[in-house]
Amino acid sequence: MPVTQREIAKRLNLSQSTVAKVLKDSPGVWVSAENRERILCAARDLNYHPNGRFGRYGAVTCAYLTPTSPHVRNAFSIAIDVLAARLGELGYELKVKIFPNQKDLLDALTRLEAKKDSAACVLWGHEAAIEEQGILLERLGIPFVAKGHFEISHPAWPQVDFDHNEMASRVVTTLVELGHRRIAYLGQFDSARYTGILLNGYEDAMQSRGLPVPAHFIAIGDGSLEHGARAMEEWLALPENEQPTAIVMGSGTAPWHGIEKALLKQGRRLGNKPSDIAIIGTSFNDLLLSVGHGMTFKSIMLDELTVALVERLLAPLLQGESIKDPIVRLRPELVPAPSLELPV
Repeated sequence: MPVTQREIAKRLNLSQSTVAKVLKDSPGVWVSAENRERILCAARDLNYHPNGRFGRYGAVTCAYLTPTSPHVRNAFSIAIDVLAARLGELGYELKVKIFPNQKDLLDALTRLEAKKDSAACVLWGHEAAIEEQGILLERLGIPFVAKGHFEISHPAWPQVDFDHNEMASRVVTTLVELGHRRIAYLGQFDSARYTGILLNGYEDAMQSRGLPVPAHFIAIGDGSLEHGARAMEEWLALPENEQPTAIVMGSGTAPWHGIEKALLKQGRRLGNKPSDIAIIGTSFNDLLLSVGHGMTFKSIMLDELTVALVERLLAPLLQGESIKDPIVRLRPELVPAPSLELPV
């Protein structure tokens, strides 16, 4: 079993950060000449390798299919920046490989085994594609971590994502605490598993509280502004005592604006006043309401998710340490959505 920086630090009764900085030869690090020599001698005597159990491999490969939308491209860009920076701190180079189709990506992963130039892989994208990629890497014996929900099909895979079930349940709980009982759901069609998990979380939370979920209270569409507007118009066309008073959002930013648009036509707005429609749920970081108020999840973009992937899964893997829990689920905070607060 290879020695780690933590073990060297423990053996020498020094902090792991001091050991790490000396072994990386980081500039501007103050450490006594005696301790520097102790660290270097211990590393040499214990056959320490900076790349953990993979010896000379100083790179990590991140492979994914070409993003299909601007929001996804932006999210991937954020994730790659964070991933490269965090791996750089660990002494690794990040190799990014983007492919137009699954066949080319799988062929490239197969070549990784022959070239032996990567310590591990990071898999990112839709779960259906990742699942095939992960099965291949598992067969080739190449370590990897994945972003997504594989807790049922592959519970042993190191994986990270948001706890979407808990998020939807928390939204319902918050709306119920505000006094709402007729709570609708707006989501979108997507091959990613989180969309189904969000919907299931909403339905389970409503059922556990004995609240009705009529079929017309669930609006699943393409995640566009038009979808949000159309759903809201249909709900407003119901008799007043049958209209939802609150909405759980399981979609991106555009439907929020669609809902606002439909409400403004009737001189109404998003908010918590008697004539308002309360709205809480998922969005992208570019959400900016015009006149209303709502709540959304903080940092649901991929920066914090990427940090967790590196610190809790990838770093231990690269350093030859055991991963305490291969399934990492983050629970982002609910915060007020930004709003221009324009008058109606």
